[in-house]
Amino acid sequence: MNINGTYKSQDGAFTLTIASANEGNGTFGGSYVSKYTPQGQQTFSVLAGIWNYVGNVTTPNSIAFIANIRPANWPYCIQDTWSGVMTQQGQILLNGVRSYLNADGTYVLSSLGTMPFSAQ
Repeated sequence: MNINGTYKSQDGAFTLTIASANEGNGTFGGSYVSKYTPQGQQTFSVLAGIWNYVGNVTTPNSIAFIANIRPANWPYCIQDTWSGVMTQQGQILLNGVRSYLNADGTYVLSSLGTMPFSAQ
């Protein structure tokens, strides 16, 4: 199964681009865009993407990824983590959390909610 492609959240706030998905070891890389962060819109690198399929034709894959951004000089770090299932080809239902840490020690931990993503 090929899961490579661009997936956008139903509300348009998040975009996941899966590249180089490896069916053999269940990993992928890519990029992730969040329109809303404490620092405005950000484009993240996907540090770790994992997907595994099961013998079910209705819900074929579990999927998870960690996306992180930390600019030069380390003024802040934002890490978004999403986990869920590919409910059918081109449709992913994900639940997300975020950690934000500023250089002054301010931090925010938040839920990004449960969000359907669709292939574009």
